[in-house]
Amino acid sequence: SILKLSTVNFPATRVYVTFETEAAQRKVLELLSVGGKAIKRKDVMKVEDEAHLFRSTLVLNVKEADEPSTVRWHDLSDRFWDKFFKMLLTTCACACSMALVAFIIKLCRNKSAT
Repeated sequence: SILKLSTVNFPATRVYVTFETEAAQRKVLELLSVGGKAIKRKDVMKVEDEAHLFRSTLVLNVKEADEPSTVRWHDLSDRFWDKFFKMLLTTCACACSMALVAFIIKLCRNKSAT
């Protein structure tokens, strides 16, 4: 089962790498870091060693990762529209909740005034 999965190509959105020591992490970050313009322009000429390119053609956007406990692992592969609809649904639910609470407060004020 694992051997079959290792031969299948999956699209990568993010890759997380862990290190044994902080020094090793700093060394790798220093070696693989390029400027923001080079990343946006996909300028492979800014990479010092061709082995530091992803799949020999792509410039890596290397940065120190967040703590593993702060990463929302289930949302990493969501498309833009999936995230958009989740946010829209959450916003609508909050707006409806606020409208309901405002309506209940208005009813309570009307009852106490009479």
